[in-house]
Parts: sequence; C-alpha cells; structure tokens
Amino acid sequence: MKTLILIRHAQSDWKDGKLPDPERPLSRKGQSDACLMAARIAELGLSFDRILVSPSRRTKETARLLREGGAFGEGPVHWEDRLYEASSDQLLALLGEQDGAGDRIALIGHNPALKELACRLGDRALEKLPTTAVAVLELELEAWSQIGGQTRGTTRMLLCPKDAYPPKAHAPPQPDAQQSSALARMLLDLFAPLAQTEAAVREGRDPEALHDFRVALRRSRSALRRLRRLLPPEPCARFSSELRWLAEITSELRDLDVALEQYPSRIAPLGQDARKALAPYRAHLTKLRANARKRLLRALDSPRYRELLQGWPAFLAEPGAVPGVPDLAPLAGRILKRLCRRVLRQGRAIGDDSPDEALHELRKSCKKLRYLLEFFRTLYPEKPVAGLLGKLKSLQDCLGAHQDAGVQQQKLREAGIELLASNKAGAETLLAMGQLIALQHRQKQMERERFHDLFEDFARKLESPKIKELRR
Repeated sequence: MKTLILIRHAQSDWKDGKLPDPERPLSRKGQSDACLMAARIAELGLSFDRILVSPSRRTKETARLLREGGAFGEGPVHWEDRLYEASSDQLLALLGEQDGAGDRIALIGHNPALKELACRLGDRALEKLPTTAVAVLELELEAWSQIGGQTRGTTRMLLCPKDAYPPKAHAPPQPDAQQSSALARMLLDLFAPLAQTEAAVREGRDPEALHDFRVALRRSRSALRRLRRLLPPEPCARFSSELRWLAEITSELRDLDVALEQYPSRIAPLGQDARKALAPYRAHLTKLRANARKRLLRALDSPRYRELLQGWPAFLAEPGAVPGVPDLAPLAGRILKRLCRRVLRQGRAIGDDSPDEALHELRKSCKKLRYLLEFFRTLYPEKPVAGLLGKLKSLQDCLGAHQDAGVQQQKLREAGIELLASNKAGAETLLAMGQLIALQHRQKQMERERFHDLFEDFARKLESPKIKELRR
C-alpha cells in the first residue's frame, strides 16, 4: 500500500504584475492558510517519507510554513524542478521513479496537474482543488514504479483551508425583529464574497476568483428564491433579476477558464503530433476568453453592477426589510423537505439512456440543496449535516465532471466550425479536435458509471432517521 499526499501551494500575491510567475510570493491570506493547515495536518498525524516541492517561490514558502508548523515531522524535503508546469502524466512519471523513497510521498505543486492527478488516481471527481488544499490518496501498489494511467485508488481525505477555520457564528434563532436581523446577516454573508473577490476577478490571473464570485451569486440567488415569500415582492423580483443577469455575464468566461486551465491535462493522452496540431484551437480559446473578459469588465464597470453591489446590502440593512420570523427551523424544514424530494425524484429517474440534460438538472438541484444546507447549517446539529454535505459533495463532483465534459465537447464542435469557416485550421487540427471530443465522451461515460453508486450512497444518507428529523 502506498499513500500519496497532494498539496497545492497557498494563495499567492498578484499585486506586482511585473514579477515572473515562478517568483510570486504568498499573500497574507496564503501565509495564514498555510500556518492553519500545518496545525491541522499535525493534528491529524499524517506522516511523510519524502516531500517533493516545486521550485517556485510560492511552493517553497508553503513548504517552509508547513514544516515550521509541524506538518512534516522528520520527512525530508526535496526541491523538484519537474513539478513546475508539469502535466498529470509527467507527475505520474516522476512518482514512478520513487522506489526506495518510502510508502508515503507528498507533492507540493500546482493546478491543474494536481487536481487532475487526484481525479485520475482517486475515487472522487473533484470540482476544484483550492489553494493550500490537501488530498490524501491510498494506492494498492507494491512499488511506486507500478503507478500508471490505469492506477485507481481511494481518496481518503480532502482537507481545505475553509474546513480548518472555525465556522462563522450566526445569531441564534430568536423571534421577530431579532430573528429578522439574523436572517438579513445570513443573506449578507452569502453576498459578501462578491465585493471581496471583485479585484481578483478584474485582474483575471486566478480562475478560482471568478469561481468564488459565481458561487456567491448562486448561493444568493438560491436563498432569495427560497425565501421570496418573506420579502417584499418588488425588491425581491428586482434583485433576483439582477443576480441572474450577473450570473449570465460571468458564465461564458468561467467555461473558458475551465477549458484553458484543464487544456494541458486534456491533451496529455494525445500523441505529440496531435498536441502540436491543436495550437490553432488553443489560440482560438485564448481569443474567446479575452473577448469574454472584456464583456465582463464592461459589466463590472457599469452603473447596473454598482447599483446591485451597493443596493442589495443596503436593502437588507433597512429596518424591517426582512420581516420577522417566529422560528426559522420549521421554515427551513419545509424548504429542505421539498428540495430533498425533488433531488430523490430526479436522481431515481436517471437510467443508462437518460439524456445529459437530466443529469444537469439534478446537478442544479443538488447545488441548491447544498447551498440551503449551508445557509441553515447553524439551526441543526453539526455532525449529521456535515455527513450529508460530504455525500452530497461527492455526488456533485461526479455530476460536475460529467457536465464539464459535455460543455467542452460542445465548445470543441463550435470551435471546429469557426476555425474551418475562417481557414485557420487544417485537417490535422480538426482530426486532433475530434480525438479530444472522443476523450470527453469517454469521460462522460466514466462519470455515468460512477453516478449510480454515488447517488444511492447519498440517498441512503438523506433518508436516514437523523437527516429525516431535520426535514420535518
């Protein structure tokens, strides 16, 4: 048995745009996250026989803070040049050289390779691997030289900085005006990341910033939709419309960010000639992303966006804007009960011949359920909710990977038509794009094969007595 620990570097500082990528230091938040995760790793008792670290400044600083925080014990640290800009296939090759290094090896490196490797070797399709995240995989190998593209193991742990920070304490449920104030604060907490991530979204260097921006939008939209009967109709309809507009504006850029971030790992299985032939396709994606960014920046500079960014918090801060609720728990129970029924109905209706749209609709319902569970989390005992969220996250990761593969298939077809019409792609490029479409099709099939077991595992948890009690 071998254990592989994948650690993504902590958040880096983008303030100095002139610095070459390898020389970017950690931000203050990155330093804080690394110190916190060091304590968490030490607390869990993870042990390391060898730690391989990318030579970039941000990975070295991450490794130093983790070691100083007691995360590594006596495990030796080695700088490994090949970790920087490596693909997941190159990481597999590097691991294959580690016979004699011990049974527990850690890699401290970069996305997308680390996330791709975690998905390839583990039994969970990760939607993202955030900065300072730790993924622990167990592999049924006698020697590291046996590792390869067909190796499959078990994802034993995924730990992120947000899991290590103590949860935000909301005001306990109280009647009328005080409860109204608590509910307004909860809605404000959902919306706050928009302003917090806007600068990074404008800068456009870290795709995770736009992801976090969109998550805040989706969570706010989901809560507003479920609580609309508690709010005045006109402001509720107006702000719902504005949140939907902003979500639509950001959607295209996010899809292109994912396509470019995962591009190296997606083309890795192809031959060298096919990879070279795809250069016009990558240039096409880069151009589309630049245009999508311009449209987003125009939206962020518009009075409409500023009015939303300032108007929604101002509305929630108005006395009496959110009517008093005698007790939030029964309301939360009714909302969750309806949504749980929908998820179970949609999931059990999915068969081998169900269209992709059926899985996508289930994915959207699962997102809404997850956001509401997190929104109402402080009303319920922590342990059963955390267990349910874990099962739901695994199911979402599978559905997300299926959807991403489908989106990339469609993008490839559209790009092929455009490149052909503009005479910017020859037969070799179009053939290579066809190979990529076939790879995405296989990815979708793999996720469908995983879906039924993950859904039944989630459904059992959802219908357990402790969770049913929350839905009353």
